[in-house]
Amino acid sequence: QIAVPSRTLVPGYQKLRDSVHRQVAFINGQFGTLGDIPVHYLDRSCDLTELCALYFVADALLVTSLRDGMNLVSFEYVACQVRSPGVLILSEFT
Repeated sequence: QIAVPSRTLVPGYQKLRDSVHRQVAFINGQFGTLGDIPVHYLDRSCDLTELCALYFVADALLVTSLRDGMNLVSFEYVACQVRSPGVLILSEFT
């Protein structure tokens, strides 16, 4: 999961970010092992080269945007799928 920080000074976003961090820690603690982490969570920005590398190795992309609609993330992911096609999952609200 890549979560690019946005609106970091808004209390509602801070609360949501903290909640997600707790849930990821719980899942990784319950189901992870020394050799395997179920949820890889990046709470930071990525440059284009790193982002393309992550898209390239990803088996699937889930887009659940409620307001932005289908944005460039979907197109970027598909463009990086040159080796074997990944799965693009769009919510009904995208």
